[in-house]
Amino acid sequence: MINRKEEGGFIIYEGYRPLACKVLVAWKLKIPINRDGWGGEWRCYCDAVPGQNHDNETGMVLEQGDKVDSGLAEFMFKSTIEYYCEQESHEFSKLDYAS
Repeated sequence: MINRKEEGGFIIYEGYRPLACKVLVAWKLKIPINRDGWGGEWRCYCDAVPGQNHDNETGMVLEQGDKVDSGLAEFMFKSTIEYYCEQESHEFSKLDYAS
C-alpha cells in the first residue's frame, strides 16, 4: 500500500516491500510543494516486524529500521520512486538520498 499526504510544505509518499513475512523494507519520498531550490529526498529502511499487518508496521520500520545502502535502495525502488515523482511533475534526478 502507498500512502500520500501533504505535511509541512511537502508531499510525502510512503510504501514498503516485504522481504519475508517478518522483514520489511520501507521507503519514504519527500517532495517540496514549493519547488524553488532544494529538490527533495527519499530514503529506505529495513527491519524485522511482527508480521501481523505490514500496512501498520511500515511506520515502525521508517522510524526504527536500519538505513539501506543507497545502491541497494535504488536497485529495489528506483522505478517506484520515479513513478511517484512523475505523478507530482518532479524529476528523480533532483532528489537526494537522505543521509
